Amino acid sequence: MFFFCQNDIGHIISPFLTMEISTVHLAFLKANFSDSTVGIHLGLFVISFFLFRLILCPYLWWGIVRVLFFSEESQTATDCLPLNFQYYWLLIGLTFNLLNGFWGVKIILKVLRKVRGGETMKEGNSLKES
Repeated sequence: MFFFCQNDIGHIISPFLTMEISTVHLAFLKANFSDSTVGIHLGLFVISFFLFRLILCPYLWWGIVRVLFFSEESQTATDCLPLNFQYYWLLIGLTFNLLNGFWGVKIILKVLRKVRGGETMKEGNSLKES
């Protein structure tokens, strides 16, 4: 993050911080609320996770990849960046998007277990102690 701010291009990273919106609802799943309130936060978590982490941020990431690799003006747009920045951006973005896709599948399976009655709304919402 320091790199982006130091080079006066903080606007690149700012939209990706919206991914953390779903984290608020995830924290509420562990709180001592009624089943209906936990169900509401579960729904908001799922919606915000899919909206921001699986739709909005990959779209924004791909827009930057298009400029870095396929745009005619990519040379002027990346003059202030290190030469290997575009490859790091591609690799890190692919990694995070694949990881979010993996967690998206896990979330769908969790919601299906809760909807089908395999788990109660409050069951399985906390981390396991190791």
